[in-house]
Amino acid sequence: MKRPAAQPQTEVAGWVETVGELARIAGRRARRFGLAPRFGGGTGMRLLRGWVVAAMWPLALISACADAAHVRTLGGASATVKAAAPAGRRLWRFAAAAVGVAVLWIAVVISCAVGGLLAGSGVVRIVCAAAVLVLFAPPAIAAVVQTVRSRREPERTLRNLDARRDALAGEGAGYTVSEVLAAHDHTGEGTALMAALKRQWSDEAAVVVLYPATESLAGYYVRLGAVRDQNADRRMLFDYRPGASI
Repeated sequence: MKRPAAQPQTEVAGWVETVGELARIAGRRARRFGLAPRFGGGTGMRLLRGWVVAAMWPLALISACADAAHVRTLGGASATVKAAAPAGRRLWRFAAAAVGVAVLWIAVVISCAVGGLLAGSGVVRIVCAAAVLVLFAPPAIAAVVQTVRSRREPERTLRNLDARRDALAGEGAGYTVSEVLAAHDHTGEGTALMAALKRQWSDEAAVVVLYPATESLAGYYVRLGAVRDQNADRRMLFDYRPGASI
């Protein structure tokens, strides 16, 4: 008797389950702030990139822990997918990890600052000041850049994206997608993750709102089937509602 052909397995986007997974995701998020690739690949630039990544990692981990209930993963790719309804997952261990990292980071910065002020030696003061600069400068610069970008491009703020999602979804399913990490899809893992999410969104007849940070990323989403939102500068949609064009 001839056996039936094996059916191809459909990959399903999973959820983050451990702090270790979030730590790796935080590392990838922190690397987006690295400056070396923009200016060359010399040793100095690699050291600069390493410094920025190391300084940004604690705050990236805090952010990742705060988003843990919404982070979807597949292979090495991940994305933050927030539904209109509150997440049903209550991951207190991730919240505790976020608080712990935040307290530790703040304590280290304050200790360096206070130590520099109270130190009698000029060398110690210089060392403490340098330590505060190393720890605080990249997050401060990133915060300024994000603030400037949000004012120039109000569409990119999560508040506006969530408001647009709620307006389009109504009583139906709706999602906001952010923090898509796929290493610009050199491995194809990002496409696999998005394909798995798109199957879910299609089954739910959902509308999905996202804001690509760059035009190249916008082109990537277009190739995946996204369309530009009506009257929007760069905001995009995956729209699976009945009667939609996708």
